[in-house]
Amino acid sequence: MRPRSIAAVLHSAPELERFMPLVDRLVALRAAVRDVMPRELGDCASVVGAKQDTVSILADNSAVAAKLRMYEPALIRACRRVMPQVAAVRVRVRSTAPPAGRRAAKQAMLNAAPAAALAALAESLPPSPLQDAIASLSRKGTR
Repeated sequence: MRPRSIAAVLHSAPELERFMPLVDRLVALRAAVRDVMPRELGDCASVVGAKQDTVSILADNSAVAAKLRMYEPALIRACRRVMPQVAAVRVRVRSTAPPAGRRAAKQAMLNAAPAAALAALAESLPPSPLQDAIASLSRKGTR
């Protein structure tokens, strides 16, 4: 089966046809924004939506987002050629991973032989913070 364009899919079903003006507007906004930005910057950002008077742009990282904010007046002018009511551009950083919740602390697990070697090393050292640390390591999570 040959891949079909999004326009062909939207035109194929009457219930999807109503989305075609939104898709056309989004494509036009993307083209207008890409024309304003340097190519390297355009490759790291994309227009993801337009609601009321705000166009939303996602940046790959915070450095790109900061640079996009410097282009904001030019971006607004470019977007107004497509959507005259545009008054603002909202730049957000694309999240690459879900937010990390509280993770359990990793526990090091030692086999008996390494634990015994660390214990012997701790006993051979004079009393010091180093000896305490090595002794503590030798007791952690032995299997």
